[in-house]
Amino acid sequence: QSSRHWQEVLQRLSNADMPPPDKSTLEKDERDRWVKWLRSEFQRLADNGLARPTIRRLNRAEYINSVQAVTGVLLSPENVVDDVIDSGFDTDASELNLSPTLLQRYVQLGRAIATELRKSNARLPGQSLNLFGNTSTIDSPSLAAEEARRRLQPFATSAFRRPVEDTKLDRLVKIVVDKFSAGQTFDDGMQLAVQAVLCSPQFLLLTDLEEVKDDYALASKLSYFLWSGPPDAPLLGLAEKGELRAGENLREQVT
Repeated sequence: QSSRHWQEVLQRLSNADMPPPDKSTLEKDERDRWVKWLRSEFQRLADNGLARPTIRRLNRAEYINSVQAVTGVLLSPENVVDDVIDSGFDTDASELNLSPTLLQRYVQLGRAIATELRKSNARLPGQSLNLFGNTSTIDSPSLAAEEARRRLQPFATSAFRRPVEDTKLDRLVKIVVDKFSAGQTFDDGMQLAVQAVLCSPQFLLLTDLEEVKDDYALASKLSYFLWSGPPDAPLLGLAEKGELRAGENLREQVT
């Protein structure tokens, strides 16, 4: 049921039927990113012989915890998408689908969070950099690209719960450079790139597999099961080294 739902989402996004035209807040590039991710995810699962994956969105608690862990912004539950759960299980993939209305709401939330981050200009949790500000020396597109890459790489890696792919990072950097080249400020471009990260399927969705071979996917599966939030630094560190399953590491993480 979950797989069929996401195939329908893919079809509707591909046809530009989602969200509806009168309510659309998705730019073409943003819609294309969702289509590309869903296609690649289905292909990856098919290549691994997994015909019935369960893809679901983060539930409300998971979304709030994830946003706080990645950005430091604490959202009020009443301002976040509510979960309508009939099964009694708030991690049931068949209940946590993504309708056009919900997708529009997540885009709005991503925009609001990016705006708040720019306004506060606080350092990201567990990191020693700011996404915004300190732009006086950025006076060319090449410098804008270099600085955007330096700031966005750790942010996107944290949001995606795994190292951001070069092609994805290139697209995020291009958002900043395009805005800068068009006469807008570096921070204007960064705000749009941050919004793109927070509205991306890599942040909003979880793929739940019975057998997880990828250490990063296993780290996410563990952390959302145990803490309803993204993997912490020690867990991701073990995944990065490929040592999550080694010795007693996995047992130590769940006890």
